Amino acid sequence: MEDFLVGVQLSPAMAGQLIICAYGLTAMHSWTHRTVKMTSGFVGECQFYGRLLSKFMFGVKAVGEAAEKHVHQRRRTSLQEIASLWSLVLDFFMLGLFIVQATGVAPPMVNSIAFYVTVSIGSTVMRRMGDPSVDLTPERLNRDMTVMSLLVFGATLGMPRELMPACYMARTLCFTFTNSQFSNKVNIMLAPFYVMSHWLNFEPGAPSEKLLFSMIGEVVAVSLMILVVTNLDTKEHHAAVATMELEAKVAEVAEAERTGGAAQRLLSVTCDASVRLTHDLKIKTPSRSLLDLLMCNFGSNCTTQLEGMAFLRYVAQGEHERFMKFIDENSQSTSPARSLPIDLKDSSGVTFKAELFHVTVPSLSGDGEHEHLIGITNDLADDRLGRMENTLEHLPVPSFQGLPMISEVDPRYQGTGALSHSFAPSQRHSCGRSSASSSNSSKSSRAHLSTMREISEINLVIDLETVDTDFRILSVTLHFAAPTSCAENALPNLVEWLKPRYRQQVHNWIQEHANAHYAGREYTEPLRGIKLISPFPNTSTLLAGELKCKGITEEEEDSSPDSDESSAAGMLMEISIRQLFVH
Repeated sequence: MEDFLVGVQLSPAMAGQLIICAYGLTAMHSWTHRTVKMTSGFVGECQFYGRLLSKFMFGVKAVGEAAEKHVHQRRRTSLQEIASLWSLVLDFFMLGLFIVQATGVAPPMVNSIAFYVTVSIGSTVMRRMGDPSVDLTPERLNRDMTVMSLLVFGATLGMPRELMPACYMARTLCFTFTNSQFSNKVNIMLAPFYVMSHWLNFEPGAPSEKLLFSMIGEVVAVSLMILVVTNLDTKEHHAAVATMELEAKVAEVAEAERTGGAAQRLLSVTCDASVRLTHDLKIKTPSRSLLDLLMCNFGSNCTTQLEGMAFLRYVAQGEHERFMKFIDENSQSTSPARSLPIDLKDSSGVTFKAELFHVTVPSLSGDGEHEHLIGITNDLADDRLGRMENTLEHLPVPSFQGLPMISEVDPRYQGTGALSHSFAPSQRHSCGRSSASSSNSSKSSRAHLSTMREISEINLVIDLETVDTDFRILSVTLHFAAPTSCAENALPNLVEWLKPRYRQQVHNWIQEHANAHYAGREYTEPLRGIKLISPFPNTSTLLAGELKCKGITEEEEDSSPDSDESSAAGMLMEISIRQLFVH
């Protein structure tokens, strides 16, 4: 077989016929496959490719003035950077051509005068375009890129064949900085001139088929450049639109944060609690004050996770319709601002009266949905105290074992958060009570009097110069009785005055002072921002800006023979509560 193939010699004519047959078979296979796969008919296929041709021939349509400005700004920045490098490359190129001609490495390029002129001008144009102080408007950008395209064409006149790839790369690069609709038209108009340039560079007597291949090559080159330029232009416009949408989203979220943050700060000052709800009225960002108001850290149903829970769960069953109507009406931009007196439920299901304030704010997720800021006021301290006592009455003793930190914290720190011990005498807390018999012969009865054993002495300092104003009181000092002369649970303690959240913090602070005193070292660190239960009427919270230890003293057991009371030995700490605010 090998001997047979070696013996077969093909004539040039036969070899040409075989090549023609190979091209014919390939073309027939391609068009047959295309015809078989044609699903929408000949007219439909023509329309499909016509749309593609129109898209790439005429470029991308404008997607908006703002997007066009964004694209132009990016092109301007990129062009100035590339022009600076391009001019540097051209300067080195001209220097290299001078050296090789001056040293005799290459003959003088007498027939490439047009090439020399266009490259020199192009280097100057690129240097000026790379200057940051030059204002490259879209019109100037189109003009300068057209001039550069003409210069690239002029450089092909007399250009050595080895430099042709660089010419086509320069042609493509010039048109990437202009709108594809403009650049594609200029590229098509220059195509015949490039064919003429190639024909002039042919040697005399060159076969005519070289002109045909030059035309075909130019058509293919222009088509590929159009595809590249249009594709880049499309991606730039899409990127500009996406960037603008992202910037709009960021601005919307920033505005929502500013608006919502300002409203939430206002509600936190004017209301007892505030909460941010999603568009479907689920709790999004509960405040610490909301946990305290709903008593989430108190009772058998204690919880600290409110995020994602429906706010209607804490609205009394009969108030759901009123609450939804209030939210719907207040969400309208034209509705006047108003509040809603309503019955709410805490985590233990105990109903209490409150007043709601509502404001609509943009969503932080930027999804177009609005969110709701709710402010809650509960000015009646007695109402909250009653709820706590009601919860305690129905709370079994073992349930206290489930409270957090019960193994580390004294049970008193998990108390009701209210002053459970009153200074007034009562049957529950008084140490002794002397009753007076009523007169059977009179309709009026004598008032029952009892000895206040909880307080042994009250010291007042008054201003004698204020006789006209009934002697202004400057200070009051209460001296409580010793536990030996009264039931210990009848006397008040510091922990009862503190809000539950701050009890462990104050306990640790006192312990630090005691430890420092025992160790003989100085410890003067104050405690700031502590909330206490206010003993004043019409207020519920007393905010202490600073707690400061004024000194620690040790006392030995002191027993007075003239008194039934005796004080046991111990260590006493004097605390100063300053910078007071009430709410």
